[in-house]
Amino acid sequence: MPALAQNQIDWIRFYDMGGQEQIEDIYAPVDGGYVTCGMADARLWINRVADDGRVIWSRTYGEDGARIGNVWAIIESENGDFLVGCTLNGEFSALLVDAEGEEIWWNVYGGGICHSLIELKSGEFLLLGHLNSAYRLGRMVQIDGEGEVLWDRSYDPGGFCDIYFMRETDGGVVATGMARRGPDGPLQVWFMKINLRGEMLWNEIYPIGPSCGRGITATFDGGFAITGYHTPPNRQYDNFFLIYADADGEMQWMESYEPENESSFEQGWSILAPQSGGYAIVGESADLQARVSKLKMVRTGFDGVEAWRRTFDDPMGRFMRGTIRFWSVIRGQDNSILGVGTIDHPVPMGLDGVLIKLIPERLEPLILYWEPQDTNLIILPETTLRFLVRAVDQQNDPLSYLWTHDRDTVSTDTTVEITFNDLGWSQVLCRVSDGRNTVSLRWQVLVDDFFIVRATPDILDIPLRRGSELTLSIDSVATILDPIALEYLWFISDVEAIVDSQLIGTASEVTVQFNRPGRFALNGTAYIADLSDEVIWNVDVRGLIWSYGPDDENLTVAPGDTIRFRIVPSDDDPEMRYEWQYDRLPVPGADSASILLRFDDLGAHSVTGRLSNPVEQDLVRWDVMVVEPDAAGREWSSLPAQFGLLSLHPNPFNSALTVRFGLVQDSPGRLTIHDLSGREYLNITDLTGTTVWDAASAAPGLYLVRLQQGDRVETRKVVLLK
Repeated sequence: MPALAQNQIDWIRFYDMGGQEQIEDIYAPVDGGYVTCGMADARLWINRVADDGRVIWSRTYGEDGARIGNVWAIIESENGDFLVGCTLNGEFSALLVDAEGEEIWWNVYGGGICHSLIELKSGEFLLLGHLNSAYRLGRMVQIDGEGEVLWDRSYDPGGFCDIYFMRETDGGVVATGMARRGPDGPLQVWFMKINLRGEMLWNEIYPIGPSCGRGITATFDGGFAITGYHTPPNRQYDNFFLIYADADGEMQWMESYEPENESSFEQGWSILAPQSGGYAIVGESADLQARVSKLKMVRTGFDGVEAWRRTFDDPMGRFMRGTIRFWSVIRGQDNSILGVGTIDHPVPMGLDGVLIKLIPERLEPLILYWEPQDTNLIILPETTLRFLVRAVDQQNDPLSYLWTHDRDTVSTDTTVEITFNDLGWSQVLCRVSDGRNTVSLRWQVLVDDFFIVRATPDILDIPLRRGSELTLSIDSVATILDPIALEYLWFISDVEAIVDSQLIGTASEVTVQFNRPGRFALNGTAYIADLSDEVIWNVDVRGLIWSYGPDDENLTVAPGDTIRFRIVPSDDDPEMRYEWQYDRLPVPGADSASILLRFDDLGAHSVTGRLSNPVEQDLVRWDVMVVEPDAAGREWSSLPAQFGLLSLHPNPFNSALTVRFGLVQDSPGRLTIHDLSGREYLNITDLTGTTVWDAASAAPGLYLVRLQQGDRVETRKVVLLK
């Protein structure tokens, strides 16, 4: 991850309506600017402001004598209205206003406090907080666009608890807060997941001492990063913390960030994932001796290691005139960070709302395209390759390029040609700089006078049925010597058994019979004189289950899609038994070789087919993601859900090559085909799962097919024969 730049203050705004004001949450609407919520003289207060903090409109709500409690949360709905979560006369409550602040409805939902709310992808709203009973319980209420209750559930992990923040995720909603195990234990971070019907899927209480979870963000690997505050054993006051939990809520690690001063009281309110990588934990740092509170940020890498920390002070000294509390932070649409709170001025001025905006982080140059697309190359001596890099600066500043070949500067252009003469590894490096930030792209080039160009099968991980026969061959070798003198060695080993490899052949081709299940490694080596190269195939010989369908174990479908799943046994055993599970629960009456399932609920699901006899069992699992069709109207179910080059057919080929590939759904991709010299024959970005390359104008030889999507890359070899 690149070095993380430290943010600076852009501007600070104070909001005074002539009374006692406090701001407790902020949201960035899609049409720009910001909207905040809070209280003004015991009335609910919504403030709509422009990008620079100037007030567009400001309104208060509530009848005289109404008891408005905390006004914790505000969001924008899909149709442009604003929904506020609050407490009215001691009851859980929500207010909906239109884009101009006109009240649409204000409903109450029984006793308790609403801390947070979100709009679900399905269009309903979910409110969370706590319910007052014999002791405090966590509570979630789902409502429709008219404010009518769809379901209302309370949650009790074993003692006093509260929930403060949530976000929608695959298959439901995750939420965090605090809870205790039993009546006498300390309040600790509580992390839970429910499905979209409000049913608890799992919940965890992390044993880290007195603590509370206040913010969640998703991680790149499907887990979660959680922040809040806790009191370590060696301190009297709270610290920021960062917890990484996997997709099932199990804590993997925790980092604590101690304040600089022993008298500081610090609470993390939110965790953000900036575009520059890592995490930004933002919250409040209060010096209890000086009676001063400031906005604070701790920037970390993805591993939680601190990069820097900073508190943000008013350069005009206005924070020193009173005690300030920050309650909520967000990331703006321009990648800036904004925090809201309340400043308590000395008497007689009282309370005012405050909004602080930090200057967005400066983003590094972005490399858009490069050649050769494969950054790990193997070539013969005296080969000349052309290297190219295309980049843009995200602040529109001019860029400079610096090319080095094994540390020697060779160009300052966007392209360079290099001839490789010396055997061994060589490195080509291109650095792109905007004067402040530098990014680089590196090629590792192996110059060798002998290497295997093509081997069959071209798929190195091969599943087989017990009793099957497999033929492997080394079909083409690049060498500076006479290939007529080539010799071959073939070895097989059982990777699950501690036995020596066995020699099974000395020709360019070998046939192997697999009579028992297991995992085997097949090594094919070609050599001439003292030069050699090898290919290793991994063969997985299956037991009871011979085949299954769909062939792809990672599927993406649209709501309402129906799929037939099937398993085919290796043997016709009359005692064979079939079992099926959907989302880990048995499917009643499903005891045959196939099952037809319809997928209606958005999110992640699993289907498991199990085959067993009195002696052994075997199973296969499919992971199914149900998503809406994308904006272009294309359903992702038309694409495999796994990334990679799934098949290149035929190979070798003499006119046209059919390439079938899989993409994940988080970024665009690119498919290219080029020869060993780097000349490009195909470059497409409009990817639909299958493409055909017409090679009529290409010369016979070895070509590289390369699929890239984000940081995922796979390259495979094909041979054109004419």
